[in-house]
Parts: sequence; C-alpha cells; structure tokens
Amino acid sequence: MTGTTRPARFVAPAAITAAAALVAAGGDGAAARGAAKLPAGYRQGRCLYVVDGVTRIAGQCFYRIARDGSIDIDGPRQVYGGRDTVDRGASALTYSRAWWAQVTPDDGGWSGYGNERIPDVHGGRPWTLRRRGACFLGDGVTLCVWRR
Repeated sequence: MTGTTRPARFVAPAAITAAAALVAAGGDGAAARGAAKLPAGYRQGRCLYVVDGVTRIAGQCFYRIARDGSIDIDGPRQVYGGRDTVDRGASALTYSRAWWAQVTPDDGGWSGYGNERIPDVHGGRPWTLRRRGACFLGDGVTLCVWRR
C-alpha cells in the first residue's frame, strides 16, 4: 500500500455554513455575498444613486467599468445569470432584485438610465449627465461610485 487512508470526516463547506446562517437570520445571501460571486469584471464598492429626491442606493453596491468608460451599477441584492440563476446568455438578467443604473459616454458627455421599479430589467427614461469627480449629475439624478 503506497498511501494511507484516513477515515472520512464530514465538514460542511463554507458556502453551506454561510447560507444556513443567513437563512437562520432571515437573509437571502445576496447582500452578504460580497465580491466572491460576482460576474467577471464586477467589483464591490460604495454608491450613491438618487432619482427625483428618492435615494435608491446609498452604501454597498456592485459595479463594472467597461473599456469605453461605461459604468454598470447594481444594488447589493442584485442577482446575476449563471451565478444566482440559470444563465440565459445575452439576456442573463431575467429579473432584478435591486436598483441598477448604467452610465455611458455620449458625444463628449455622458448619458444614462436605470430601472424605474426594482423588478424591471429594462431602463426607464434616459438622462443627460455631467461628470463631477466620482459622480454623474443630471436633471433630478445623482449617481456616484467609489471603490470602497
């Protein structure tokens, strides 16, 4: 015999232990997930997202900055296709569990949009934005992203 065999010992994987603790505490796990389960390119940070005086996100968020400067921002309870749900390909986000917004470069300026209701996966009215530091400001819209 070239190796030794140890008796098997059951150790609950960390994901199961964390999920059990969240279920016991009444959570669903998305807000506590952290950056470990995010899609490629996404990071955990802090955001401020206010529309017409109503704060949609203030604190933890997930964001992605594309090569063209576009920024995707998701609230901490967002779900991701292939991570939290079955991957549906190009339409991976089949439903939403959080506020989200997207900002894109637009003819030397910036434009953006976000969901009007949390379950919406399509953006509402478009915004014309101007950048000020880590923030994008528009008529009734403030959207800021910080690394931490």
